[in-house]
Order: sequence, then structure tokens, then C-alpha cells
Amino acid sequence: MSHHTEHLMTQERLTQQADFITARLEKSKQFNKYGLTLVDSNEVIIGSLMGELRNSILGFFKGGLFSSKKCEHCGSTTASQYERAHNKGESRSDVALRALKRIRLQGEKGPVLQKDFMKAFIEEHKTVPLWILCKACHKVYDSADTADMVHA
Repeated sequence: MSHHTEHLMTQERLTQQADFITARLEKSKQFNKYGLTLVDSNEVIIGSLMGELRNSILGFFKGGLFSSKKCEHCGSTTASQYERAHNKGESRSDVALRALKRIRLQGEKGPVLQKDFMKAFIEEHKTVPLWILCKACHKVYDSADTADMVHA
């Protein structure tokens, strides 16, 4: 394996991900359960909702394109567990902050509906790759230099 090849998502795969998000958002009722109006600082909102953001990703991206039982790094189809991983350098909190800044009126002082924030967080993933990795590759990916991961 070359240690100079970057682990990059192809444009075709990213387009598939964006199309998946667009189609699922049109019919999703997942966000209707959120009734709060958020008024705290962006940092407090994101920190308080980190678990819910994670669960939102798991629920929204279940099935379809994301039902694959194949690691997008090593190609394994026999792993006991597959996980979704944000692209290196794009943490969940980074994506959440971009979503919040995009929809929050009056800067950090304006109120925002929780359901709008959760939906915007999902929408941000149209440009942020979500990898399907086996547990072993996910652990390496999170701890390694990106150049050490070579796309299968």
C-alpha cells in the first residue's frame, strides 16, 4: 500500500450521497418530533445536542445507499460491524456549526427551531462524505494520518 494516496470519495459516490439525502428529506418525518426553540450560544447548542446529532445520522442514513455491508476502505464484507465515519477533518461538531450558522438569523443571538437545525445538519452532508467502514478501519481512520488510509 502506498502511504501517499489520499482516502478520497469519488465525485460519483458523493453525488449518490447528495441524491440520497435530497430524496429522503422530501419524505422524512424524522424531524417532526423536535419542538424546541434553541436560544443558547452555538457552542452550547451543539454540545448539548451531540448525542441527538449522532442518532439523527444513524436514523437518517439507515438503508438505501448506506445499507452496504462492505467497507469502503479495505473492501471487507465479513466484518461483524460497519460504521459511518465523517470525512477526515470534518467532525460532527464542525458540520453542526456550519449548519447552525447557515440557518440562524441575527448571528448567534437569533432563536432557531431545533427541527430546522437537525434538518440543516443532515443537509450539510450533501458535501461532507460519510464513509461506510468496518470497525477496524474506522478506528485506524480516526487515529491515523489521512495519507495512511488508501481507498480500496
